Amino acid sequence: MAGGGFMICQVFVDDNAVYDPRVDELVIMQDKLNLELNKSGSYVFTVPPSNPYYGTFNKLKSIVKFVRDGKILFRGRILNSEYDFYNNQKLTCEGELAFLNDSIQRPYDFQSGDKHTTVEALFTYFISKHNNQVDEAKRFKVGEITVKDANNYIVRADSDCSKTLDAINKKLVETMGGFLRVRHESDGNFIDYLAELAEVSSQSINFGENLLDAEKEIRGENVVTALIPLGAKGDKEGDKRLGISSLADETSGEIRKKSDYVYSVSGVAQYGWIFDIETWEDVKDAKNLLTKAKSALSQRILLENSIELKAADLAGIDATLAPFDIGIWVPIYSVPHGLNSKYLVRKMSLSATNPASDSLTIGSTFKSFTERSANSASAIATVQQSLSKIGNNVATVVNNYALIKKDVQKLQGEYVSSGTFDERLNPFEEHISFVGQDTKLSGRIIQEEVKLPSLLNSWNNAAGYGSTSYWIDSCGIVHLSGVVSGGTASSGTTLFVLPEGYRPTAIELFGTIKVQTDGAVRLAQAFSGANLSLCGISFKAKKEATKVEN
Repeated sequence: MAGGGFMICQVFVDDNAVYDPRVDELVIMQDKLNLELNKSGSYVFTVPPSNPYYGTFNKLKSIVKFVRDGKILFRGRILNSEYDFYNNQKLTCEGELAFLNDSIQRPYDFQSGDKHTTVEALFTYFISKHNNQVDEAKRFKVGEITVKDANNYIVRADSDCSKTLDAINKKLVETMGGFLRVRHESDGNFIDYLAELAEVSSQSINFGENLLDAEKEIRGENVVTALIPLGAKGDKEGDKRLGISSLADETSGEIRKKSDYVYSVSGVAQYGWIFDIETWEDVKDAKNLLTKAKSALSQRILLENSIELKAADLAGIDATLAPFDIGIWVPIYSVPHGLNSKYLVRKMSLSATNPASDSLTIGSTFKSFTERSANSASAIATVQQSLSKIGNNVATVVNNYALIKKDVQKLQGEYVSSGTFDERLNPFEEHISFVGQDTKLSGRIIQEEVKLPSLLNSWNNAAGYGSTSYWIDSCGIVHLSGVVSGGTASSGTTLFVLPEGYRPTAIELFGTIKVQTDGAVRLAQAFSGANLSLCGISFKAKKEATKVEN
C-alpha cells in the first residue's frame, strides 16, 4: 500500500478509537510500539484522564490495536497498568503471539508414518489444541505453511507438558527455521508458518540519502570445531542415547567422523580443538545422526557476523512509496559497507504521537570462516565523517516533517484552500530538495557499476533474493553478494569465475566458499542446504579494476 504523504496512525481498545490525530479529545502520550520477527512485540502508551475512554480498559481482556493507514501493525492485550501523580494511566501491552502462552500442549507421541509427523500436520495440531482452550479473541486460523522437512518419517514426541508457543518454537522453529506471521483478514486472524518471506519494499535504503547508522559485529564464542552428536534414547529403562561410535571412522573430507564425534580439519587448524555436544531427540538411526552432525558442524565452525542498519522511512514525505514493514525485504545500497542486496526488516520501533522517533532495524546475520570476510573497516573509516553528516541531515528532514505533519493534521476536516495548503508545504519541499542535494554530494564516493557473473554448473539465483553480483570499492576491496541455489553441490564445484582485477592475491576461504587466485569461486566442501549465501564475502584485489564515479 502506497503511503499517502502523511500517514495516519490510530490506536483502538476494544474497537474504540482512543487515539486519532484528527480528533482533539482522543489523546494519548508517550507511546512506543516495538515489533520483532518471531516475537510477540509490545506496545506502551499513556492515557490522560481527559480521554473519554479513560478507565474503561480491562487487563488481560481488552484487545489493543495499533493501526497505520488502515492496516493493523499490532494486535494484543493489556498486561500491566501504572498511574502517575496526575492519574495518567500508563498501559503496557503484549502482542497476540503471546496468546499462545495461555494454552498447554499435553504429552504426545506420533510414531514414524503417523500423519502428524509432517510439519503442516504438527503445526495444525498445536493450533487446534490451543484454540480448544482459549476464548474466541485469542484463537487463530491456520494459514499458509511452507516449511518442509525432508525427515518427516522421524518420531515426533514430547513427554512433558509445555505452553503452545514453547512447543512450536522447540519442535518447529528452532529445528527447522522459518517465520511465524499473523495476518488480519476480514474472515479472521490467521497464523502462517513460512519458510521464506518474499515481499520486497518499494523503497530502498541508500548511503547518502536515508541510511542513518550501520554497525557490524563479529562473534566467535559459539564456534565449535568438533561435535559429539546424540540421538534418541532407547525404549528400555536406562538405555543410553544413540551415538555414532558404531560407524566406521573417516580419513578424508573436510568434516570427518572419528570415534564418537565429527571434526573439521580446517576448523581445528584455524581455531584448535573446541568440543561441544548436540542432541537430536527424534533421530533413531546412526547414519542419519552422522549426516545431521556433519551439517550442523559445517555451520558451527563459522564466525557469526551481524550487520545492523537503521534508516529513515521516507513514505511519510513521498506518496509513491509504501512504508517499511516488519518481515519485508529492503534493497540496500552502501558501497562503504559492502552492501548491495536485499535485507530483511527484523525490528521496528514506531510511535503514533511522535513519528520523528521512529526507527527501523535491518539485521542480517551471516557466517564466515575468517574475520576478513566481513572486515571492511578501512572502507568505513574513509567515509565516517561523511556518514555522520548524512545522518544529521536526514534527522533534520524527519524533524521538519514531524512539525509539518502536526500542523496539517490539525487542518484535516477543515476547509483549506489550495493556495493556503501549497503555501504551507512549499517551504518544506524546498528544504527537502536542498537537503537531498547536500547529502548526495557529501555521500559521493568513487565506485564502479555492479557486475553480474555467469553462473556455472546449474547454479541459479535463489528466488526472492538479489542477483549474484560483484564489485570493487575505492579501497580495492572486492565484494560479493547474492544467494544461489540448485546447482551441483559437491566439493570443488565452481559457481562462477571472477575476471582479472577482481581476484585475490592468495586463496581466500569463507566457510563453504573458496575464492582462488584464478578467479574461480568454488565450494570448499559439499553443500547440503537449499540456499547458499555469498553476502559478506570481501577481500583485497590483486590488482585494482578501473573505477568510475557514480
